[in-house]
Order: sequence, then C-alpha cells, then structure tokens
Amino acid sequence: MEPMIEILLVGVGGYGVNYVRELLGPDAPEGVRVAGIADPVARRSDCWEMIEDAGIPVYDTIEEFYAGHRADLAIISSPIHFHAGQVIGCLDRGSHVLCEKPVAPLYGQAQEMLEAERRSGKFAAVGYQLSFSRDVLEMKEDILNGRYGEPVLFKAVHAMRRGAKYYARSSWAGRREVNGIPVYDSPLSNACAHQLHNMLFLLGDGIRTAAGMKLTGARLYRGNPNVENYDIVSVHGETEAGVRIQYQTAHPLASKVGPVSLYRFTKGEIRSEEGGFVGYLKDGTVIDYNQVPKGHRMQKLYDVLNCVRCGISPFCTIETAMPHVAVFNALQEYPVAPVPEGQVRTWEQDGDHFWAVNGLEEKMLEAYEQEKLLIL
Repeated sequence: MEPMIEILLVGVGGYGVNYVRELLGPDAPEGVRVAGIADPVARRSDCWEMIEDAGIPVYDTIEEFYAGHRADLAIISSPIHFHAGQVIGCLDRGSHVLCEKPVAPLYGQAQEMLEAERRSGKFAAVGYQLSFSRDVLEMKEDILNGRYGEPVLFKAVHAMRRGAKYYARSSWAGRREVNGIPVYDSPLSNACAHQLHNMLFLLGDGIRTAAGMKLTGARLYRGNPNVENYDIVSVHGETEAGVRIQYQTAHPLASKVGPVSLYRFTKGEIRSEEGGFVGYLKDGTVIDYNQVPKGHRMQKLYDVLNCVRCGISPFCTIETAMPHVAVFNALQEYPVAPVPEGQVRTWEQDGDHFWAVNGLEEKMLEAYEQEKLLIL
C-alpha cells in the first residue's frame, strides 16, 4: 500500500476553495490527507464549515504549521505577493509545491524560487491549467515533432468582464503595489494570463519548457478609474527564434471576448474552435484536438499528486512560468493611458457595478484580425 500524501493548504479563500472542495469533498482522491491549513483569515473562506467539520488544524503561517508537522506537498493559493516567500519556505522544509499563477510578481523573485527548488531536490509546479490539459500537451508534442513545420506567428485575444466586487475581494486586486510591495495584478498577469502563457508554453523547445518573449510594442489603458494598474492591454513581442506573438486582454467591457487564437506555421496553422483547438495542414490534413479528452477539471492537482508518488517532474514548473513573469514585468515600464470618461459607460447589475469602454470588444477583435496593436 502506497504511503499517504500529507498536504498543506496555504490560502483557502479565492481560488483556494477549489482545492478544499476537491480534497475534502465526496470524490476526494484516495491516499491523500490535508494535514493542515496556513491562512490567517481561513474563517472567511466559503469552505470554512467543510474545514471545521473535517477537524483540520489551522495556522496563521507556514512556519507555525512546520513547527509541529510535515507535508509532502504544499498547495499555495495565497495572494500573489506572498508566493515567493511561501514557496521558498515550503521547499526549504522538504515539501513539493503546487503554486497558483502567477508564480511571483517579480522576475528576480522567481529566480530565487528556482534556486530554492534546485537546492531542495523537490519540485515546484505552477497551476496554469492549459499546461496540464491533455489536448494541449498532444498539440505541443505535434509541434515539437515538426508536424506543423516552423512557427511563424502566435496570436490570441481573451477578455472577461470584471466589476467592483472583483476588485473589492482583496486589498491587492488591480494594484501595482501593496504597502510598497510589488503585486502587478492585471488581466494579463492574473485572470486572463492563460492564453499568453499557453503561447509561450507551446513555443518551448521541450515538453516542460516555455519560450521567452521580448516586447516589440504595447498599449496599456485604464478603463475603470478605480484600478491602480492597467485593465486593458495589447502586446506584441518576439521570441529569440523570431516567432511573433500578439495578445490582447481586458476587464472593462460589456461582454466576454474569446478566447480566440491562431498559431501560424510554415506547414499549416492551429485555430481555437469549439472550446478547443483544431490543426489545419497545407496538405489538407485536419487534426481535431477536441477529440482528445482534456482530463479532469483539476488535472493539475492529480498530475502533481502523481509526480509526488512517482518522483517525476510536472509539466509546468517555476522555470516554465518565468517567461510570463518577464513579460508583465516589462509591461510595468510602459505608460498607462486613462480612457476618457466619455468613452466609458457604467451600470449596476446583480448587486455589482461595472465599467465598459464603448465598442471595446469590436476594437479588440479588429486589432486581432489586422495584427495591429489596439489603439483607443
């Protein structure tokens, strides 16, 4: 019988409730036990009753937990600016780690985390869901094997409406800094990060690597006047191999846009269709990745548990996540232009307050099709 995997949950609010429900719910995986929770405001969690019923000990900090316990795996869903210290602390105490994205607000912090990972002999996975999705992994294998030829252009657009409640849920949402500590929260670094990271991941030269991207242009805007950082962004860049990358995302809009993507190669292209991806080769071959089962809704968790048991490396690690951090760090050097009030409408809906830039959806899709930077 395999030994029990002891788990520490760091942060059980926000996205962390997904791990609580998965690990404590009726369909919880076998052979795992939540040994403790580190979260000073755990009682505010939507899952507090579930935690209390399970009798799980709760601590304010990881240090308090490790003073009397051990964990094979620490799952970190805390605020972004706590990631670096907590990941390093858990690695140094002998735990593997699954950290939610982004891995850290600063590239230098990610480097320190990578050094801690190597020093510890443990792994630190990063929870970009698409990097664990089986259709994406099969698509990456085809790209690496040269089925599509050489990559030329990767572009995507994905925008989701977010209102006042979204920004009020924490002290760091939409902020550049909190008490002088960088956070760099934005749709590109956080809520809509997946499509940009997926392009970098697919362009990596190995199944567990991602390509770096140098910015060649960007436009940053603020549609919601209460947001400190930007909430609309259009970015163009290029990899060392000369592959062009284009991405747009935003929060102040009336309806969702995308995700829409196109990955162009010398022998064909891959398009996002029907919630997945379909490849079209110039010889007429069609590869429908929608036919590949994506895996469990929380596939990243189950993959990481398997990595703990088998001593293998996860598909998305600190090193895999670092190119994404480098991009949103570089963007902080660009000016943020406020959208004039006359171009922004506001309204109340379902007890929330929303802002939307007039015609933003159409403008984003037009810039995507024309392969130009968004200009408002």
